[in-house]
Amino acid sequence: TGGRAAAPESAPESASEAPAVAVDDRTDTDGVDPATPGPDFRVRCPDCGPQYVAIADVRFVSTGGGADTDRYLFTCPACGLRVRRPAGPELARILRTSGVATLALRRATDQAL
Repeated sequence: TGGRAAAPESAPESASEAPAVAVDDRTDTDGVDPATPGPDFRVRCPDCGPQYVAIADVRFVSTGGGADTDRYLFTCPACGLRVRRPAGPELARILRTSGVATLALRRATDQAL
């Protein structure tokens, strides 16, 4: 399968904990290179902690099984670790509406040949 996958992230213990992913529209442009692409996702690498990755570097995998099986994937920009995290219904909606590339995997129904 190439690379190490992160263990599913447990629910935050308190409301003050940050979600595993967030969108940063980087509206404060002081000190930001204008050639840098638009919004980034704030993600959490299990080894490095919070990191920012471009929307183009995040993939959403929808298996049709709902929140228990949907995932998002990214490569940590700091350490290169390939990370896979669960994506619940709200996060799945955010990923889809933010323009993240989606891979829809469906199991074929049993068909007689």
